[in-house]
Amino acid sequence: MAATGGANTVEINDEVNTIARFAVDEHNKKESASLEFGKVVEAKQQVVQGKMYIITLEAKDGGDTKTFEAKVWVKSWENFQELQEFKQMRVWLETAAIYQKRFFYLTNTRVRMAVVGGISESKGVENSLEIDTLARFAIDEHNKKQNSLVEFVKVVNTKQQVVSGTMYYITLEAKDGGEKKTYEAKVWVKPWMNFQELQEFKLNTRMELVGGISESKGVENSLEMDTLARFAIDEHNKKQNSLVEFVKVVNTKQQVVCGAMYYITLEAKDGGEKKTYEATVWVKPWMNFQELQEFWRIQLELEFVKVVNVRQQIVEGTTYYITLEAKDEKDETEKKSTYEAEVWVTLNYSLQLVEFKQLLDDAASSSA
Repeated sequence: MAATGGANTVEINDEVNTIARFAVDEHNKKESASLEFGKVVEAKQQVVQGKMYIITLEAKDGGDTKTFEAKVWVKSWENFQELQEFKQMRVWLETAAIYQKRFFYLTNTRVRMAVVGGISESKGVENSLEIDTLARFAIDEHNKKQNSLVEFVKVVNTKQQVVSGTMYYITLEAKDGGEKKTYEAKVWVKPWMNFQELQEFKLNTRMELVGGISESKGVENSLEMDTLARFAIDEHNKKQNSLVEFVKVVNTKQQVVCGAMYYITLEAKDGGEKKTYEATVWVKPWMNFQELQEFWRIQLELEFVKVVNVRQQIVEGTTYYITLEAKDEKDETEKKSTYEAEVWVTLNYSLQLVEFKQLLDDAASSSA
């Protein structure tokens, strides 16, 4: 059947209770179960060819109270009702208050959030089990697709990007025919769907990696770093046909490769607005060579103002859709902007930012 309307919350009345009991009875018949109806927790209704009731209810199963969701299709003019779906909820609703407290505690703290679409450095996680597992997964997928025998050695560097889930950019070492080589793997992860997919796997032919990344202290205002930062912006502007204007270097790191790889955090203006970027520039001074490897906008420093609107969806955990106001601490006008955050709270109470985006004025007003 074709749905013709969205689901709206309805009052829990005698009709809803009767439909909920019907759902439990039908489930018991189909599954030879012995659930005992307890109470309706929440009810929604959707206009279809008739009405679809989406009911969250409590029932006892062997003495234990559990939470279920039932979908019942009703066509009253035909005296028709049919159980469409009946499933146990993986998260009990009474824990929602715990989730909310944990989330709002975090949002009332000044936090650094990755801009959706921006790539940020994942510091100190190169040797974590999670990244190690993702790197091995990438190699296994590559070997299957290419019928190759690449062997994992170690993770060298990791970056991540907030998309619908998280995109991991993993630089790793692996053996191919006994020879150590450096590869770049791109893995898309949506943990709430138990989903991971290899997007890209390629040999890093730009350089031979021979050293780790180290902080370059006290050189932020040097002429050399200033020149490299301006070079990075000029190259970015040429490639993207943009008009980013250099302001200052914030921080620099470097890595010994065949030459030196500079990781420069810088401020620049885009359309008059100050933004923070990270540029990666490869330099081989004996060849008078420099090349922009990467250039991206990195992070905003937001100060929480207030929550405007909250929605939630129960998955393997709870997904919160939160409309909020925040100020960019680097904006001297202290202008408030409206954002929408999608936060997944897992069964063990850990938090995962799925998406964070700024809303346009029209979208913000309609959310409120």
